[in-house]
Amino acid sequence: MELPKRVKVGPFWIEVVYPYRFTERGDLCAQFQSGTQRILVNDVDQGGNIHAPAYVWQAFMHEVIEAMEWVYVIGAFPRAQADEVEREGRIDRMAMAWLALHKDNPLLLSGDWFS
Repeated sequence: MELPKRVKVGPFWIEVVYPYRFTERGDLCAQFQSGTQRILVNDVDQGGNIHAPAYVWQAFMHEVIEAMEWVYVIGAFPRAQADEVEREGRIDRMAMAWLALHKDNPLLLSGDWFS
């Protein structure tokens, strides 16, 4: 499977590294790094099992939302108001919703109105 090599979020081009193997933390599937402006996405779990494409796309979209939150300071997922598990869960649900929206509505991001 393939992911974009980079995504533009605001004025920043965020590099996408896929597949990336997290040697420092085996429990990570993906991570946005604001300092290096990279999204790292793993293709296997801790046991070496290959992630399903839908899982990889959801993890990737999760990190894109993290990047959007960082760039635009949206405040939709504040760290101070919820513990990290709750915050990550909300971002996961938003990522799944965006993926479903785009999959189910292929013309949503096409057309002349973007010109």
